[in-house]
Amino acid sequence: MANYKKLREDSFTIIELIIVVTFILLFTGFSVGYYAQYTEQKKLESTSHRVSSLLDLMRAKTISGDSSLCGMADQTTAKVEYFSFSIINGGEYSLQPKCVVGTPTPIYYLTEANIIFPTPTLTIPFFSVSGGSTCNYIYIKNTSLSGASACRYVKVSSTGLISEDSCTACDACPTTCP
Repeated sequence: MANYKKLREDSFTIIELIIVVTFILLFTGFSVGYYAQYTEQKKLESTSHRVSSLLDLMRAKTISGDSSLCGMADQTTAKVEYFSFSIINGGEYSLQPKCVVGTPTPIYYLTEANIIFPTPTLTIPFFSVSGGSTCNYIYIKNTSLSGASACRYVKVSSTGLISEDSCTACDACPTTCP
């Protein structure tokens, strides 16, 4: 009888178990929701970094006069004028050479699910001598996010410098170059 009494005092009641399981389920539910939002935010940042890296590559290719995408077997006769970044539609973008001699071969890229470019068509060329460009913004939006974390932008300055940042809201992204 003494063992039964000791066992009963050291055990949990069904009410205590239900309360603990309820808390565990609640915390798990909140964690899954935040993890999904975190994953979507990282997809947006990843796309922003890829666009920024592609713009850096295009600038370097323009300055060096890389004519490897001008479609000629003899690279000494192929000549590139400049490279440009183009948004073809909401979820596709490309690196496009402007060849003086040769046939251009653009490289196309697709964005991940839910990532779009709100500006449907945009072309940013880099100048061959200076590597500069026309000052422009490339906006990137994740349609599954809302609020301050839904948009990012990549800025190409007139000197060809590339920077990226987030916006407080999609409507609050910078629209004019300083």
